[in-house]
Amino acid sequence: MVGGERDACDDGGITMDVAPLADDELVGLAIFPLEGGVLFPGSTLPLHVFEPRYRQLVQHCLAKRSPLAVWQVDSKLPRTAFGPALRPIATAGRIVAHVKLRDGRYNIIVQGLERIALVEEVPSDDLYRMVRARRLPLPAVDEGLIRPHLAVLRDLVRAMAVFSPQESQLLEDIIADQCCPEELSDVLCAALDEPASERQRMLELDDAVARIRHVADRLALMLMRNTPPTGEHPTADRH
Repeated sequence: MVGGERDACDDGGITMDVAPLADDELVGLAIFPLEGGVLFPGSTLPLHVFEPRYRQLVQHCLAKRSPLAVWQVDSKLPRTAFGPALRPIATAGRIVAHVKLRDGRYNIIVQGLERIALVEEVPSDDLYRMVRARRLPLPAVDEGLIRPHLAVLRDLVRAMAVFSPQESQLLEDIIADQCCPEELSDVLCAALDEPASERQRMLELDDAVARIRHVADRLALMLMRNTPPTGEHPTADRH
């Protein structure tokens, strides 16, 4: 988490049991607007919370065990009556770990649960913004259609072990743990180190196959950048 352990007070905890979203929780859903952070279902996002309105949001979510949505703002669109315009799609999740610092700030980790679409922003009696949202699951993918793309992805991941063994192992573990292509595409996109704009584009993409191809393209580019110009194995002995 961001912030020093020595600044923490006793108010903190970890939640291992993450309840799924209930329908009524999407009617008045608290949001945490961000420009640089994108949360995917199945992944986590650490946040440092210092503004009074978002401290209040965290307090509410912890007290009521309520979800929140990490929502990208769109600075290219005009501001609304509620604040900066929001992108059409985000991810709702729950706080699974938190530490309250002595000055009232929080360090939290949010676990992404479901992709959601904005229906409308609603008035809030609190300092933070709230929306009404609807679930937006990815369309199911035919196993036969995605199988060849997964084979290519696995080959690329194994090849990465030469120059990036830790990242290669991480991606291998992700592929092994996820049996659903739609969920796999979420976690793989979350694992890529990309600008927030590209991550948001992937979150909004309704095609798990295209998402996995995007990840494969990024890994292929990484491999090409790390291949010596002579074509020699980077770890080959030279005598």
